[in-house]
Amino acid sequence: MRKLSLLLLAVPMFINTYGQTRNEFIDQANASLKANDFAAAEVAFKNVIKSDTANAGNAITYLNLGTIQWGKLNKPNDALESFNKSLQISPKNVAVLMSRGKLKVQLKDNAGALADFTEVVAIDPKNEDALYNRALVKKGNNELDAALEDFAKIAELNPKNAKAHLNIAMIKKGQKKFEEALAEYSVLLADNTKDASLFSSRAELYLLLKTYDKSAEDCTKAIELNPNLVGAYILRGQAHLSLEKKDLAKADFEKAINLGFDKSKIEGLLKRCE
Repeated sequence: MRKLSLLLLAVPMFINTYGQTRNEFIDQANASLKANDFAAAEVAFKNVIKSDTANAGNAITYLNLGTIQWGKLNKPNDALESFNKSLQISPKNVAVLMSRGKLKVQLKDNAGALADFTEVVAIDPKNEDALYNRALVKKGNNELDAALEDFAKIAELNPKNAKAHLNIAMIKKGQKKFEEALAEYSVLLADNTKDASLFSSRAELYLLLKTYDKSAEDCTKAIELNPNLVGAYILRGQAHLSLEKKDLAKADFEKAINLGFDKSKIEGLLKRCE
């Protein structure tokens, strides 16, 4: 479920033909939201707009309306229409562009999403959320070098952004640039020393780089943090095997099997331990 983030504006009073003011409709919307009656809130926001169709505040009202339609009422196409109307009033509204871009990703309109995130970056070149979401779209389109540029920009803006470093590491690994991927995991581990999965991931890269002793060390750290991390036992077993420590390798493989790993997948490794 999407987190609902609504923005309500104080607006000049306007009396409609039914005798209710714009602010009264806003109060109805607020009351409905507090009661988790999102269908009623949708109606109230629509009435806010109808009460004064020329009001510039309708840009925010359409954003609120679209947020409810998407996140609470499962009406993505209605939400898209609301976001479009908001942007007709306020074309450079970053919050609406981001919401519409993320919705377009859900609707599998990657080209449209990319355009929205790119527009946000043009308005605010340091917007990490826009850069990150644009990078994810590019990554999904297999435009890996372009995605890396955005992830690298995020890491430059915010060296502590773990998601950026992790994505760089995964892409670099897929490109068989193991040393560069390893460097990213080392950056992550500097601030996440209790993350067993990160130690295990770096151990795999050490294994691929044939640095077997360091691979085993990282696996041991991962296992200390999470004794049930099956993959770490498999990786450490492979490292021990490469170091001619067959008894240790066999013990690791057997531990992985005891934890539920499919023995048939490592029969070749077990035979090498004999």
